[in-house]
Amino acid sequence: MVCFATKIYAPIIKKRRIIYRSYKHCSEQTYIQDLSYIPFQVCEIFDHVDDTYWFSQSLIRQVIDNHAPLKRSLASDYLATEGDWANNYGVLEQK
Repeated sequence: MVCFATKIYAPIIKKRRIIYRSYKHCSEQTYIQDLSYIPFQVCEIFDHVDDTYWFSQSLIRQVIDNHAPLKRSLASDYLATEGDWANNYGVLEQK
């Protein structure tokens, strides 16, 4: 038996950039220690609540960025729809 197909359609998988945090070299003890060194008392010099929030957020973010840096990667954006090759349960459809 010989079988062939013409005009085979393969959808182009679009890739998108994702940003995630890398916890590969993160140590919980040093992270907690660095959080304890943050001078939150400096936040009291601000009169407005938004300024206090901004300052404390930037201090915490610096510590988080040191321990779990941001990484960028490409991820495929293709998800199977119900009519393509899988049903709701992820099982191949039988025709």
